[in-house]
Amino acid sequence: MNEINIELSKLGIVVGPECMNYWSDSSIVIAWIHSQQLLKTYVANRVAQIHDHTIKEQWRHVSTTCNPADLISRGVPVESLQHSELWWNGPQWLNKDECTWPKSSVVTTDVTEVRTVKLVLTATHEVNNPILERQSSWLLLIRITAWILRFAHNTKTSANHEKINGPLTFKELQAAQLVWFRIAQPADFPRELHDLQKTRQVARKSCLRTLNPFIDVDGLIHVGDRMTATSLSYTIKHPIVIHSRHKITRLFFKYEHERLLHVGPQALLAQMHRFCWPIRGKALAKTIVHNCITCYRFSPKLQTPLMAPLPKERVKIERPFFRSSVDFCGPVHIKSGIRRVKSIKCYIAVFICFVTRAIHLELVTDMTSNAFLAALTRFMSRRGTCSHIHSDNGTNFVGANKELRNYFQNSNATRAVNDTLANHRVQWHFNPPSASHFGGLWEAAVKSAKHHLLKATKGALLTFEEMSTLLCRVEAILNSRPMTSISSNRSNLEVLTPSHFLTGGPAILPQELDVSTIPINRLQRFELMRAQIQTFWKIWSLEYTPQLQKRGRWASISRNVEFGDLAILQEDNLPSLQWKSVRIVATHPGKDNVVRVVTVKLSTGTELKRPVAKLALLPTPDEYNEEDNNHMIG
Repeated sequence: MNEINIELSKLGIVVGPECMNYWSDSSIVIAWIHSQQLLKTYVANRVAQIHDHTIKEQWRHVSTTCNPADLISRGVPVESLQHSELWWNGPQWLNKDECTWPKSSVVTTDVTEVRTVKLVLTATHEVNNPILERQSSWLLLIRITAWILRFAHNTKTSANHEKINGPLTFKELQAAQLVWFRIAQPADFPRELHDLQKTRQVARKSCLRTLNPFIDVDGLIHVGDRMTATSLSYTIKHPIVIHSRHKITRLFFKYEHERLLHVGPQALLAQMHRFCWPIRGKALAKTIVHNCITCYRFSPKLQTPLMAPLPKERVKIERPFFRSSVDFCGPVHIKSGIRRVKSIKCYIAVFICFVTRAIHLELVTDMTSNAFLAALTRFMSRRGTCSHIHSDNGTNFVGANKELRNYFQNSNATRAVNDTLANHRVQWHFNPPSASHFGGLWEAAVKSAKHHLLKATKGALLTFEEMSTLLCRVEAILNSRPMTSISSNRSNLEVLTPSHFLTGGPAILPQELDVSTIPINRLQRFELMRAQIQTFWKIWSLEYTPQLQKRGRWASISRNVEFGDLAILQEDNLPSLQWKSVRIVATHPGKDNVVRVVTVKLSTGTELKRPVAKLALLPTPDEYNEEDNNHMIG
């Protein structure tokens, strides 16, 4: 139909879909289009495509003698086709009123290619037990049942000496267990129970076929007599058969798992085989251990959302250090004094360019606001004013010293910094709290700077001037690192580095030849430098930018956390069993609709803004429904 509309539009003919009629000389096709029966797959797919673009009332039947398309399908000579009135103008009645068109009756009773439908009648009998529905503890369920059995026994007994008093005994608790097994087996194994009561073997496809089951004197299905020669107890040789999909089986597994101090799946299943034989018990044991909150808190699985797309600031051509980030590393110890030499703490301010990844290092004597503003002034005086500066939040700076954390938490220092930045028209952006991985760009720069610094000093105490000189040397080395892969072309020996954008070439190259004696009109220095800078940006766009496309980590897609989810919040200085439970009260999705930052609420009512990578979602009881209906032996 789309092809017809395209051809008509080429001829300048515009026809609405409701004004179009479709003709076919195949009565079977017309019957398929008008039929309400289920057709076979191939025919049903083609009829569905027709119904997507047309309605069945638009389709009409035309005889073979009046169908122009039949001339091509059967084959006619070209000479006769040239003078064919049917081919060029269609049937004669087509030019008349629609009421004069031939009427065709559609027969939909004897339609071919009809799918055969087999009906199956299944009946289920569900017994809702109010005691079982209200209980989530196996021990409490057994004790309640034991008390009910004692009450029934004492009610039926008139003699006082035959009545049972005192606390519950082991026999009463064991009898209560057998009551629930008698309730569970008819619901899980109705056919097997019927066959065994009739002294017949179970069906070939039954999950109990390989167990040689039998009905004991207690009326329950037990495992057969393969282990009769052993000296084991009767319950171990002939355990009661239960299915993992029943609720009492899950309660029994959960109780044994907690009683045995949260053992693993294998130990749990081995313990259960001493009392019963659970069908698909291995899968249920894994599910119980996986959904145990205590076991999960011992080894939580933190969320790893998909790595976010690169911000536009990282791939936009701008002046170096126009958009920068800052972080601190340290402390480093330097030598102070002449006679009484002592070591004092200093810190290193690491500035990195968002676009070129160029690095600038500044030595800061202390963590006061004045020292930081002085380092920021020196940086912008040599590298130019920044429009935006990004950094970690004040509570998650690398380093364990209190001065570093208190500096960004101090309101007076923050106000002084903000006032200075506002005067210079600089905007400061903070990452979410406890989200150091959001600043991977400057965290990698800090790691590289510390790597070279520690190997160069070897633990020696340097003076302030020596340390500043060493930082300049480390800065030059870091800015001379290649940004792209080295070309295999022997004529192209130079690779793009951050120093190309700062000084026009690598900062650690050997000294160049003296060209001061060459006339300036022969050098054309200004045009040469402009072309060189443009070449750098072209290489940056063609070779460096595509390398940012690949995600080095966090490449798998996981489900988004949602409002109301329960989780535990990771705390770096505490073991996982002491992490606090939180509830997600707000989500903050990114531009790609992936939630990486959420607002959580503690039990005290305090709300915190934290990254998703710091959360471990707690398992929910809904995961019990993963059991399928296939009968397998666990």
